[in-house]
Amino acid sequence: MDDRWRSLMESADEIELDWFTLDYLTDDGFGPDELRKIIEDVLTHPRSKVVPDNVSRADLSKYIEQLSTTFIRLKELWEKDGEEISDMYLNGKLHGTYFKAGSNTWKEDWQNLLELMDSARPKINISDRMDRFGTYMKNKGSKSAFEVPDLDFFKQMDAYIELAEKLSYLKPAFISESVTQVKANFEQQKRSANVLSYNDLLDITESGLVNDREGIISRKLSEKFPLALVDEFQDTDPVQYTIFRKIYFGRKRTGLFMIGDLKQAIYGFRGADIFTYLSARADVTEGQAYHLLHNYRSSKGMINGVNDLFTQSDNSFLLDKLEFRSASYPDDKSDKTYLTNRYGEKVNPLQFISLNEDEYSRKPDVSEDLYEVISNEILHLLSGDLLLDGTQVKEKDIAILVRQGKEGEAIQAALREKGVSSVLRSRSSVFKTKEAEELLRILSAVQKISYEPGIRAALATSLLGYTAEDLLQLNSDEQQWSDLILKLSEITERWEDSGIDAAMGQLLDTFRIIERLSKEKAAERRISNLYHLAEVLSKTAKEQKFDPRS
Repeated sequence: MDDRWRSLMESADEIELDWFTLDYLTDDGFGPDELRKIIEDVLTHPRSKVVPDNVSRADLSKYIEQLSTTFIRLKELWEKDGEEISDMYLNGKLHGTYFKAGSNTWKEDWQNLLELMDSARPKINISDRMDRFGTYMKNKGSKSAFEVPDLDFFKQMDAYIELAEKLSYLKPAFISESVTQVKANFEQQKRSANVLSYNDLLDITESGLVNDREGIISRKLSEKFPLALVDEFQDTDPVQYTIFRKIYFGRKRTGLFMIGDLKQAIYGFRGADIFTYLSARADVTEGQAYHLLHNYRSSKGMINGVNDLFTQSDNSFLLDKLEFRSASYPDDKSDKTYLTNRYGEKVNPLQFISLNEDEYSRKPDVSEDLYEVISNEILHLLSGDLLLDGTQVKEKDIAILVRQGKEGEAIQAALREKGVSSVLRSRSSVFKTKEAEELLRILSAVQKISYEPGIRAALATSLLGYTAEDLLQLNSDEQQWSDLILKLSEITERWEDSGIDAAMGQLLDTFRIIERLSKEKAAERRISNLYHLAEVLSKTAKEQKFDPRS
């Protein structure tokens, strides 16, 4: 798998398709570790495949020239229309409902546009809010007191986004190609070493039982193992169930006990296969099925709430054969502690916050308001009006579950602004953090001293800490700019002569990065992420023998 990634890096300088693929993947935070995990998942899960499986990089290559041409024209139109767009956007002339001037999202949108316009080559991995600078601005930005002009830049941006979206399929296409190549190489290596994997053993066993028309093998196995019990059956895959079925289904004086939870059969990321579960359930008569009716883990109010929620529909799981069965609280068990208000009244344990979707045109806008609502709800819980076990609710009593690490970081930031401390526990990669994104910009600038937009993008990061005023000062002070280039050149030379460890040390010292981060509210996490990235870079450089550019 490492060879596959290294091959892409080596060919990127000569093959344009590979350059765009590599640039897109790295911008998306996708690297050899992410590729390895996907390939391992495919190799260890039988009958799995990468989807969509009907795209190839060769088919997508025709859009690259179109993207480049469109990008050149887009930058030309920016030279013509950019000043007018800047005036509308930065001076609050656009409709406030759709362009919330001063918000973090509003600032990020503008920064993303400037970075794209400063880029020397077109980018595929652009913000999903970039269309705000297309005809969306014309259609949504106008208001009674101001009409947004019909600028050529808007339509060109729409065309660029459409091509970038088509080329985003380079990622699944590259993954699919990699899976095919690695699987072929893996099979060849196993044949050469004369070894079998665990999955090979399962496949061979299944094939032997399926092709044994006389049933001799399955009969002998059932005689040797007349009873079998499979716990956590919802995690059973199709190959495994085929084996069990061939041995036990319809055979007298044998028994197969399958213990599982259909509601957990939806957890595909844990290896569960809901359709295997349904197949097994169809093989069992009603008289052979038993259900656990009592829930000993939750409070009575929570159980009733979940029952009420899932019985709102006759088809809760959107599958005809997957039925929800209501649980009950055991009569012989005392009820669990409830959250109560100051009057001792129990608070409903299952509540929902509803936002009016008609007020939002884009998901990121919903997210921004959602984080605000959640942080306000936390403040209410901590206000002293609510009690848990008779004592006021504290931060340690509260957990917030999110789907992605970046959502946790956004909520943590919203809580921090309101003075609420929190700890973020995440299994997401350090390469998906803000520190990784900014360090990539800085190291790219160190490697490309002659590329001025790249240097300015690096300086604008929170790690280096240059403000807009600082950057304007650099424009008018040639000596200051020369001194800065000299500092970056010295870091480049240190990197080439002594490795990434020495270069990182000089970078941190020259720009006093740790000192700057230590003054922030999230100092510990940001500094920890930065040191972690430095360690990973050092380890990888030594193991893979990468030069600075790699």
